[in-house]
Amino acid sequence: MVALEMAKYLKPDGVILIGSARDAEPVPFYDKGLIKLFPFLPAFLVYVARNSPRFRMFFFGVTRKEHRQIFNDMLLKTSNQFLCWGIKAIFSWKGCEVKGMRVIHIHGEQDELIPLRKTHPDIVIKEGGHLVNLTHADLVNRHIREFVES
Repeated sequence: MVALEMAKYLKPDGVILIGSARDAEPVPFYDKGLIKLFPFLPAFLVYVARNSPRFRMFFFGVTRKEHRQIFNDMLLKTSNQFLCWGIKAIFSWKGCEVKGMRVIHIHGEQDELIPLRKTHPDIVIKEGGHLVNLTHADLVNRHIREFVES
């Protein structure tokens, strides 16, 4: 999402989206009426993410021990203020269209945060969750190389 917003101004040759969305429609909570809870949601989600290994495993698709450790370290080293800002930014993002630019969207088949059924990715990584760039790095990197070299 940040890459698309930046591309409007920086005009790169292309944009690579990984576990993301091209517009706001796939972002959860818009169509569920939960947006009314928005003032309380970021702090609650940060609390749950920090304190519930099951939540992290389900929503982020991180199942292997070494991946869990990397993700846990990243989560614990990121400030609550930044995490809350990020959640608010995602939930309030309106989407943006980048015309005349190559965009490739790589997405995990089992992404629970931005569900595959609501996105239209160019490449779907089988059994990948939201952190597909961590859990399926070799495959994601191969697709990135192909995109850059084409």
